[in-house]
Amino acid sequence: MDKFQHECAVFGIYGDPKASLHASWALHMMQHRGQEAAGIATWNGGNGFHLHKETGRVRTIFTGSVLGNLPGQIAIGHNRYSTCGPNTPQDTQPHLYTSKQGVEIVGASNGDLPGYAKIRSRLEAQGYELKSNNDAELIVALIAFYLDQNLDEVEAIKCTMQELRGGAYSCVFIINGKLFAFRDPRGFRPLVLGRHYEAYVVASETVAFDILGADYIREIEPGQIVRIDGDRERSFEGVRSDEKSFCIFELIYFSRPDSWIFGHSVSRFRKREGDMLWRLHKHVIRMPPEEYVVISVPDSSNHIALGFSQSSGLAFDFGLVRHHYAVREFIEAGQAGRDEVVKFKNNPDKAVVKGKRVIVIDDSIVRSTTIRKLVRMLRLAGAIEVIVLIGSPPITHSCFYGIDTPTQAELVASQMEVEGIRNLIEADYLGYLTIEGLLECTMEPSGTFCLACFNGEYPEADTIPEEKLKVLE
Repeated sequence: MDKFQHECAVFGIYGDPKASLHASWALHMMQHRGQEAAGIATWNGGNGFHLHKETGRVRTIFTGSVLGNLPGQIAIGHNRYSTCGPNTPQDTQPHLYTSKQGVEIVGASNGDLPGYAKIRSRLEAQGYELKSNNDAELIVALIAFYLDQNLDEVEAIKCTMQELRGGAYSCVFIINGKLFAFRDPRGFRPLVLGRHYEAYVVASETVAFDILGADYIREIEPGQIVRIDGDRERSFEGVRSDEKSFCIFELIYFSRPDSWIFGHSVSRFRKREGDMLWRLHKHVIRMPPEEYVVISVPDSSNHIALGFSQSSGLAFDFGLVRHHYAVREFIEAGQAGRDEVVKFKNNPDKAVVKGKRVIVIDDSIVRSTTIRKLVRMLRLAGAIEVIVLIGSPPITHSCFYGIDTPTQAELVASQMEVEGIRNLIEADYLGYLTIEGLLECTMEPSGTFCLACFNGEYPEADTIPEEKLKVLE
């Protein structure tokens, strides 16, 4: 793995006769957020819940016959990339749970809970069994616990949120025939609300609304609980925080460029990153413009490279062609190692790069495996100079808020300075965005975004278990 891995996608829909079908469409549009497994749960009134989940991709899981067995006008769905728990059927979401008083709850979450182990031990000591190692099931069980204390659904969710201090979560739940959506007080992960004719929709990204023709209403605010019942949407204050910690990597890499998250157009943000890279590193351009070509490492860097090209006036072209078909089967069969995987994914176009001074733009460097191989491939394809520019600051710390990241020791920027990395990847020049430059691209006040992976300043660090922090020492 030489990229931060996507976390998960959640979706909810209320009041739609084709709820499961439209949930599958929305999940397919958010497949980039998790490719390991997917699930959909529906509520069919007096007939209760229907649930189907398994490992694999959305389009292969949710066939017509499967969707035919998911009736009801309320549905929630989830795409999974594992952050807590292995990739097993029982860890796949959504999770269905029955409280001791017999209330059935189904829920899904995008995020991670640093305090998972302690909360789980307390729940199990009180007789609340968990069948998975997944943080979403823990949230479902916590809500069941508070419902058993005779609280209503909103109060049960609020009490659950109070126990999850320091956690990152954006959740969709169905309880007693009502759809609930709620988000952690710092707003680490995105969650948006929309309207599809008479139906309400909730999703991790607005791109899920586009396929349905749904209208965007607003972001669900950090710490907010939204309840949808009948034809009404009502919001409640769950747990409030004056501090925000939006994940900056949602804008840099995770989200689709055609989505709006945290109130930003992702594509426009990435173009601003490209402009900032030009402003920071224009001094490296010493030869006539026609000698250079700007290329991206597809696909997440495309708009960064385009923004750089537009600001610099240097030509942009597609110098790396991405192979969009999976190579996992080659890896599992032992037929491809790391070097071959890079070659399978991206191939230089000699017609673009031969004889050129190539400015290759990527969104981030994690281990450096991929960019090192790409630099070599570009030289073999005839590039006479390779300049590498990165649309983020050096990644020096692991994430505990819903992203699958390597240990700090595996992060190349935690082990060496920029010049050392440049030598390692054999580039003629290596330049990053600065933290200050990145923040300028957000056009938001300082303190709005979580930057822990760049500066080690973890929000509510006291909630992170010591055993996790030890890997940073």
